[in-house]
Amino acid sequence: MLIYIFVFAISVFFTRLCEGSERKFHKFAFASFAVLIPALLAGFRDYGVGHDTTIYVEDTVLEVLDYKDSDLLTFIKATIEGEFTQEKVYCFLNYVALQIGSEVNYVYFVINLVTIALVFNAIYLYREKASMPLMMCVFLFLYFNLSLNIIRQSVAMALALNVYLFLEQKKWKTAFGFLAVMLLSHNTSVVFSLFLLLYAAIHRNALKKVIFGIILIIPVSLMILDYLIMVAISLNIVSLKFMVYMIDEEKTAIMKTAVVFGWIVLGAMFWFGRSFLKKKETSREIALIFNVKLCSNILILASTISLWAFRMAYYFGIFDVLFIPRIIRLVYEEDEKKGRLSSLLIVSLIILYWYWSIIHNNENETYPYKSALLGL
Repeated sequence: MLIYIFVFAISVFFTRLCEGSERKFHKFAFASFAVLIPALLAGFRDYGVGHDTTIYVEDTVLEVLDYKDSDLLTFIKATIEGEFTQEKVYCFLNYVALQIGSEVNYVYFVINLVTIALVFNAIYLYREKASMPLMMCVFLFLYFNLSLNIIRQSVAMALALNVYLFLEQKKWKTAFGFLAVMLLSHNTSVVFSLFLLLYAAIHRNALKKVIFGIILIIPVSLMILDYLIMVAISLNIVSLKFMVYMIDEEKTAIMKTAVVFGWIVLGAMFWFGRSFLKKKETSREIALIFNVKLCSNILILASTISLWAFRMAYYFGIFDVLFIPRIIRLVYEEDEKKGRLSSLLIVSLIILYWYWSIIHNNENETYPYKSALLGL
């Protein structure tokens, strides 16, 4: 446990230095340390720290190793022609990592480095609206251990944050580019279309109709999803790997603590941020924040129907990294004492949830941290 706490504290510290620095070089240096240190922790870990490392990581490495000495164009051609089992972006990151070294640790490091760098970029883009160290703290305690497990999807989730922020900045081409890469990163990323629908609805004053539709569509769709997957597998449209979330023993992935935690956080966010719904300058922003969290919670509950829902919920849950600190910033700007109270309450809740789920229950199978390279 202490190794995680130590690394998280250092990363948050360097994030704070980055936020407070005025010189570009210093900002870049501090940001690099904030990203690099947790990425190194991911890279040094042993096989088995993170459940998915035992599922597909080594198999993909062996596939890509055949093209290690090939030029980039040859590798891209092989990717397009479907020579690899996993998604294109994930295989490309394997190819990049294996140019450095042939051990699987290089893959762990490079992919986590990309994930954290993307998250940090989103944090930096959002720096005017929330505290950077607080956003980094939320990411590390809620999603770092998860990123050691769902390695491929974590890249897609980090890209989702950037798509949203580039949309906010009206950088349409950049947003579309990140969205395209995201869709090539993980097969579940298509669910992000629900977020985009929600985002468009709020800006077109059609929120009530859309949120009602989403609440109705999610359970109905998931009720028939498993059947559709079985049909698609039988017709060889998709591979057998899509059955992984239909196996009974995998239902341990539905954590009661995640359900309870999600609704408590939503309640706390609503309690502290409800007054901002009435203010013209923040009403749309707060409406988006509340409804994104609501969709996340609905999907977690819907995982009792289909385990795919739990994976889909992450595309909404990842926005906790931005939106929880945003609520705290708004409260702080209005009432400093209340802002400090909300910060203390929510951060304490996040750390408690991290301890219960990661340390006590060993969700994601990342505890205890083991590293032969570090002698741990």
